[in-house]
Amino acid sequence: MASLLLLAAMACEPASEPWRTNVPAGELESVRHWGRLLVKGWVADRNTDESIYVAFYVDGVLQHGLTLANERRSDVLAATGRAEFSGFSRWLDVGDGAKQVCVSAVNEGSGDHALLGCQQISGVGGIVGSQIRGWGAYGLGQLGNGTNSSSNVPVEVTTDDTPIDGHRLFGISAGKRHACVEASGVELSARVSCWGSNDKGQLGLGPRAGVATSNLPTGSESLNFYDRGGVSAVAAGGAHTVMFSSGFLTDSPPR
Repeated sequence: MASLLLLAAMACEPASEPWRTNVPAGELESVRHWGRLLVKGWVADRNTDESIYVAFYVDGVLQHGLTLANERRSDVLAATGRAEFSGFSRWLDVGDGAKQVCVSAVNEGSGDHALLGCQQISGVGGIVGSQIRGWGAYGLGQLGNGTNSSSNVPVEVTTDDTPIDGHRLFGISAGKRHACVEASGVELSARVSCWGSNDKGQLGLGPRAGVATSNLPTGSESLNFYDRGGVSAVAAGGAHTVMFSSGFLTDSPPR
């Protein structure tokens, strides 16, 4: 397997059109970042009906070993007549600054390994640490700074010793009586954390939480995203919260 890793990086042909040659077919479709990089695409090999492996490189350095591309892709099946389970999506921790991300496919049978593509990104966004501020009415914990006082000047939302301590912080949304923020951490690909009123369950803590309000950012396993999931938007309404996810929720880290 180690030799395959080297070959995937050093001896790759361009990916072929589906089923035309013995070189794997596929595409690096997107590289997006929310504190970590989310790399997506698909790949298949005409020499096998099984899912095949891909390798991820950032600035020429292999990341995480080989990944089996076995996510369901009904669109690929409809377009090519094969490769229903050929998709891949992988979160990569790469640090700040501009990066080049490349994905290679490991060939099965005769033929060469394939370069599915490379994308250049300008940098990974997000701000680490306590950078959220709010002001105004506070009676239900809306300002998230651990006190119960209103403020007519911006006050810092407390993140120390909360579920978003040390996370990169992204989009924020303020509702009538609560607020939410998107964050990403080392283990998690994404997390949604909310504070303020929970009288209608808008903090997402679950039916047995027993929390009427919270004046600090909260956390719930039901709002954690691991490995393939991600949050691209969250919105706090009058007494409800909605979010847009690029993946799935799960209550435990990937094994």
